[in-house]
Amino acid sequence: MSSVFGIQASAMTQTVLTKHVLERLAQTNPEAEIWWDSSPLIFANWKQETLAKDPDPETSGWADQLTRFLDPQASPPKAGWASAG
Repeated sequence: MSSVFGIQASAMTQTVLTKHVLERLAQTNPEAEIWWDSSPLIFANWKQETLAKDPDPETSGWADQLTRFLDPQASPPKAGWASAG
């Protein structure tokens, strides 16, 4: 278990902290839809540009979050907590 400001954090808490705010929003209502409201064809370039701006790629979790958001390389393409449209 790790300690943040002297407080012990469980593995579950650490997992929650690595989720994007929109992932946490999606979990509040299973009926909610969060959309990538642009062509899925531009997602890869947008993701690459966004990750290039990541101030701490080793620990930020941005790459994992964006892959969970939309993974066009999966077979079949997978929209994790988002809908591609």
